[in-house]
Amino acid sequence: GKYNGLDADLTLRLMMYFERRLIDGGFYKLFRNMLMMATHVLADSEWEGIPVDQPYLSKLVGTYDDKIKDIDAQLRANSMIKKFEKYLIDNRIKQAIFKIEEEIEVLKSEKKKAKKEDNKKVINSKTKSIKSREDKITKLIARDVTTKKDLQLLEPVNFASPKQMLDLLYFSKFGFRFKVIRYTIDKKTKKETKTPSTDESVLEELKLKDTSGFIETLLQHRGVTKLYSTYIIGMQNKLSANGRIHG
Repeated sequence: GKYNGLDADLTLRLMMYFERRLIDGGFYKLFRNMLMMATHVLADSEWEGIPVDQPYLSKLVGTYDDKIKDIDAQLRANSMIKKFEKYLIDNRIKQAIFKIEEEIEVLKSEKKKAKKEDNKKVINSKTKSIKSREDKITKLIARDVTTKKDLQLLEPVNFASPKQMLDLLYFSKFGFRFKVIRYTIDKKTKKETKTPSTDESVLEELKLKDTSGFIETLLQHRGVTKLYSTYIIGMQNKLSANGRIHG
C-alpha cells in the first residue's frame, strides 16, 4: 500500500510539473493525442498478455537442447580445445596440491612444536591431519575425487566463461594465441581497458584467421544458447497460469 501510494503521489507531482512545461513548449497536443494514446495500447497489451502455443514451446525446448548438445560436442572435438582443457584441469589440480602441501608444512611445524612440549594429544591429531592431506594429494593425482568442491577441478572448458575464453583465444600457450583486435570499454569512464574483447564483432574478425573452424562454431553456440536461455526457457518460466506472457 505504501509503495503504491508513493508511486501514485510521485507520478501526480511529476505530471503537474511537466504538464505546464509541455503546454508552454507547444508539445501538449502531441503528448496528449499520440503518446498518451500509445500508453493505453501498451497497458491493455500488458494486462491481457500474449497467448503462447505451449505445446510448440515445449517442443522447442527439446529441439534447442539437442542443438546445443550437438554444437557443444563439435566444439569439444576440436584438437586445440582438448589440449587446452587438459592444461586447464592439470593446472587446477596442481594449484590444489600446492595449497594442500602448504597446509602439510604448517601441520608438520605444529607437530614438531607439540613434540617439544611432549603433547601426545596434539601430536596424534596433527599426524592424522597430515595423513589425511597426503591421501587427498594421492587421490587428486589419480583424479579420484568425490566431493562437490573437488569435482569442480575436473570441470571441462566453459565456453560461457569470459576468463577461460580470454585464456583460450589470447593468453595461454595451449590456446590459439590470436593477436588482440580490440579491448573492452569501461562502461563508466568510456575508456579502453586492458582486457581484450571477445564480443561478436571481434569473433567475426577472428573467424577469418581461424583455420580450425572453432570460432565459427563458437558463434553458433553463443547464438543458440542465447536464444534458448532468454527466449525459449525464459518465456516458459514467465508464462502465467492461463498460458500468456505479460509485460
